[in-house]
Amino acid sequence: MSVEKVLSNTILEQLRINGLISENEVVISVGDIYYAKNVLSDQKRIVESAIIDQVSNVTINEILLSLIGLYKIWKEKNKIKQL
Repeated sequence: MSVEKVLSNTILEQLRINGLISENEVVISVGDIYYAKNVLSDQKRIVESAIIDQVSNVTINEILLSLIGLYKIWKEKNKIKQL
């Protein structure tokens, strides 16, 4: 039996910003299937995995770019030279 898992808050926020889920919905993964569930009405609908993958990749890229930026600032502040 597959375990149900609510996606991370970061991904849920991006889905809401992009208008893909409402403020009352969360997205849950079961195996390789995703569905949006309205937590107030308990109504459910399938969400295409390609949409989740795209939002996840954008979120991961944003995090990586932020980390790279922070590293550059830290490196400059600490005068670290490349090897």
